[in-house]
Amino acid sequence: MTILDLLISIIFSYIASLGFTFVFHIRGKLLFIAPIGGVIIWVVYLLLEPILPGEIIRSFFATMAAALFCEVTARIMKVPVTVFMIIAIVPLVPGSGLYYTMEYAIEENYDMFMSKCTTTIGIAGAIAVGMIFIASLFRIGTMLSQKIKKASYIHSYKKL
Repeated sequence: MTILDLLISIIFSYIASLGFTFVFHIRGKLLFIAPIGGVIIWVVYLLLEPILPGEIIRSFFATMAAALFCEVTARIMKVPVTVFMIIAIVPLVPGSGLYYTMEYAIEENYDMFMSKCTTTIGIAGAIAVGMIFIASLFRIGTMLSQKIKKASYIHSYKKL
């Protein structure tokens, strides 16, 4: 993949994600920030292609990168993380995989149906697990920081 192909791909992933911001009625400055997650997920997916041959594992790592961006940005902007996450996964959603799975089922080409079906389900699962993994890490981090703050508050209160 050339640099020009990568640049065009980045532009189109931003435009596709931006289109979904209108569908989900995202307004204001979030309108232009939310599609950055779509760019991140697609760039990481493409950059991992020479390193990791499997679509499913690339989808997992790309989703983790985008989920990290979404979690941090949501905390900075003080909005729910789903505002960013739904827009971020748009470029990676296996829409064509679903289409071809159903096409092979209708054509009664069961070998290709099973192959495409397992890949599509695997990608969808990798997206879900990648989001859950990062969200869980952030939730654990938030709980730990609250406990540390509470413990330091109690400790400083006892000194008085």
